[in-house]
Order: sequence, then structure tokens, then C-alpha cells
Amino acid sequence: AAARGGGAGPGPARYDHKVDVFAAGLVAFELCAAPFATQMERIVSLRGAREGDFPEGTHPHVSQMVRWLAAPEAAQRPTAREAIAAIESWLEACRAAQPHAQADEDDDGGVANHAACGAASIVVGVRHGAATGRHIDA
Repeated sequence: AAARGGGAGPGPARYDHKVDVFAAGLVAFELCAAPFATQMERIVSLRGAREGDFPEGTHPHVSQMVRWLAAPEAAQRPTAREAIAAIESWLEACRAAQPHAQADEDDDGGVANHAACGAASIVVGVRHGAATGRHIDA
């Protein structure tokens, strides 16, 4: 159970907030990935992302973020607070480097970067309660 939180010993699985961080990593990947042609392609891509293997063309910031958030061992994953701080910092750099007004003029890498910025914005928006109405504590 790679997504397990704390205690990875024998007995019943114990889950903690690190499971949510793992899930956020896979959601971020799915939001940044090119549209999947089939359900099987989606399954294979998500399985690959869980193992740190990303499709060609995945923006390096996205693969780095997903590897960190969805690390196989819970102890290697950030807390929600650490993840949010890092993603907010990355978003600021992303926005400063490529203003959204230039999206149509950028090459494919620029468009991918804008998609990555959008996905990170959603992850941060969920933290602030925009999607759930709840505040994440970690």
C-alpha cells in the first residue's frame, strides 16, 4: 500500500494526512497531462506516474512536483503545509516567467507550463477552501 500514511508495520493499515498529499500529487498529474485517448491510457499513465515514470513531454516541474507529493513512502512526502508553500512559490515563479497573456504566442513548452500553473493553482485553491469549503490543516 504505497499510499499509506504513517505506520507501515504489520497489522491493519493506518492512514494519515499523507494519503491526501499522495492523492493531490496524482490529481495534479492528471490535470497537467494531455487528454487521454482511452481509459486504459489513463490507467497506464497514472500507474506510471505513481512509479515516477512520466509520458514524454511532461513538464519537468510537474514531474518533480508529482514525484515529491506521491512518493512511495509516506515519510518522504511533504506535509500539506510544506507542499502548499512550495507550490505557491513555484506558481509565483511560473507566473513571473510567463504571463498568461502570452500563452498563444508560446511554443508547446509554454502551453505545458501554463497547464502546470493551472493545475498547481487548483491544488492551492483546494487548500484555501475554494473547492471544498474546508481548510486543510497539517
